[in-house]
Amino acid sequence: LIRSHKLLSAMLAGTLAADAAYYGLHNLTQSYRAYRCACTQQGSSEMLAVSQELRSALRAAADRLGIQPACIDQLSLFVGRGVDPVRFGRLSASQGFQAFLGLPQHFGYSASDKEQRHVFFFDDRPLSLNTKRGRELYRDCLLLNEDELGFALARELAYLNSYAVHVPPAVGTLAASGVIGTTFWFTRGSGRQFVDNLLKGRANRRNLLLSALVAASTSLWAVMAYQWHSAYRKSLDARVDKRAAAAYPRGGASFYQKQVRRNTLLRAMLGDSIGKKYFTVRGNEVHNWVLSDPFLPVNQRWSKLRYDQSLAASAASSSAAVASG
Repeated sequence: LIRSHKLLSAMLAGTLAADAAYYGLHNLTQSYRAYRCACTQQGSSEMLAVSQELRSALRAAADRLGIQPACIDQLSLFVGRGVDPVRFGRLSASQGFQAFLGLPQHFGYSASDKEQRHVFFFDDRPLSLNTKRGRELYRDCLLLNEDELGFALARELAYLNSYAVHVPPAVGTLAASGVIGTTFWFTRGSGRQFVDNLLKGRANRRNLLLSALVAASTSLWAVMAYQWHSAYRKSLDARVDKRAAAAYPRGGASFYQKQVRRNTLLRAMLGDSIGKKYFTVRGNEVHNWVLSDPFLPVNQRWSKLRYDQSLAASAASSSAAVASG
């Protein structure tokens, strides 16, 4: 019995160590991605320091969508990773509404005249907003009204919550039952005999079996921990989609119209040598950048593309219905 207790203690210690290592590595990876995004795309780490003005605007927009205040910090982390100025321009997080939330990707937001004098860099190529095309880009494509901004926020919130792997609650229950049942079996009858034979066996075989047991218990522990994390992230999902569809039909349609126009102008300003890498002739860049987005696993990139297209079609049909009514 003492030996079995030692074995169970070793399994628990191994499980906790593996769990800590997993989440430590996960957090380190996320921190590195945010740091790389800040340094390579912003030129500094200022991007992660969201100003009070932008945070207030974020809270106001989230409040209109019924988002709980406790979720603001989670959204702020997504904001830090969501801005992608490398493909559009290097911006400062303190420039008014420029890069407001980083929503949607590659968009810029502004509420001041100084942005009209700003020079963007796209693949180290300057793009001035003081030219005819630049002024058109700024006036007709970059500035979003209230409805368009609300739709963009709702769309990115849906992205944020849709790409978590949702583990059914039953999985966590089964995992907990498995851990309890296995522990009980190890201390009774045939399970205790198995432990005794395990400890008396050859060293190589004993170590192999111990490793298998620790790996199995670690897997169960990880499933239970991730199930809780996924349930937390899932809490916003359906509610945001529903509110976006009900509150911003006109904003959605005009948002996508501006997106197409913006991409067409950027393609013309950049020329085919650079522009074709990011924007299609039709002005829709999603086929190019979604499928190479480093923040999305490969098996989720096509789903995001289809989701974006379905959202555009839904917004257009809703706008047409409102106009006809």
